[in-house]
Amino acid sequence: LQYSLPSSSERFNQYLEAYLKCMTRQRPHKWSKWIALAECRYNTNYHNSLKMIPFQALYRYEPLHLPLGLFHNLVIPATNHWVQDRISIIR
Repeated sequence: LQYSLPSSSERFNQYLEAYLKCMTRQRPHKWSKWIALAECRYNTNYHNSLKMIPFQALYRYEPLHLPLGLFHNLVIPATNHWVQDRISIIR
């Protein structure tokens, strides 16, 4: 038997699949709404191979992190729903 390490795209797909399973466990049919957040999470996570986060490797500075708490009661209904949905998932 010969074992080969997964390619970087296979590794990314494994990461993405695991992330989406965790985030959509209670509502699996809404997985497509989480793709952008999964991308953000991946690009702002430390990578050993880069010795930094991918965002920082690309843009040469760390991203600004906005706390969701600031956006609890927004006037725009769609945005308010989006924030409330993410806060409930985090809990």
